[in-house]
Amino acid sequence: MDSEQEKQSVSRQVFTKIEQLLKSGAVQPGELLPSERELAAQFGVGRPAVRETLKALEMMGVIEIIHGKGARVLTPDLDAIMKPLIASIMLTQSNVLNLIEVREVVEPQCAAIAATRATAEQLQKLHESLRQMERAAEIPGEFAAADYHFHNLVAQATNNPLLIRIYETITALLWDLQQKTAAIPDHQKTLRYHESIYQCIYRRDAPEALSVMKQHIHDTRTRFMNYQTGQAQPQ
Repeated sequence: MDSEQEKQSVSRQVFTKIEQLLKSGAVQPGELLPSERELAAQFGVGRPAVRETLKALEMMGVIEIIHGKGARVLTPDLDAIMKPLIASIMLTQSNVLNLIEVREVVEPQCAAIAATRATAEQLQKLHESLRQMERAAEIPGEFAAADYHFHNLVAQATNNPLLIRIYETITALLWDLQQKTAAIPDHQKTLRYHESIYQCIYRRDAPEALSVMKQHIHDTRTRFMNYQTGQAQPQ
């Protein structure tokens, strides 16, 4: 077993054990999970494997990581949310491309609907998110998080719970890829796309919001392909 396969195997083990812990009722919604150190000792794995799994579980809405306190259990439908996480650990290049294709269908529609339904408060949050991205432009890890946050806000602005869940599932599966491609030095282009998308939503221009978001996600596909072929290397 090579190092990548071994890493995936450990991640699956940690995921399965935490899933069992949650389903057993040993930790109730609202309560804190044992610490990273305690979980690592309990499962017989390193703390990095536990930390990565907890981050993924937070992205899926299973837990909330509270700085200085730990991981608090939320109240999701575990069966509906955790199964995609297993798939995320084993994504192949073709599956990533399939997911990006789904983004090309879902996210432009989210942008168009957001242009017709976004509240004043949601528009303000989108504007603040753009400023956050500008501040994070030179920090790849923070830029990836800010990028995710902007797209999440667009989905939230549809005010359609089903669309929001579909979006969150897709992007959670692609989170590792998003972190890697965010290290490619082309942040200004992403910022221009986001600024244009925001302006379309602000103007209530649904057709243009759809068009710009479609171009943006298509560009994401190109970035992924370039990253895979080595044409663009993270710094």
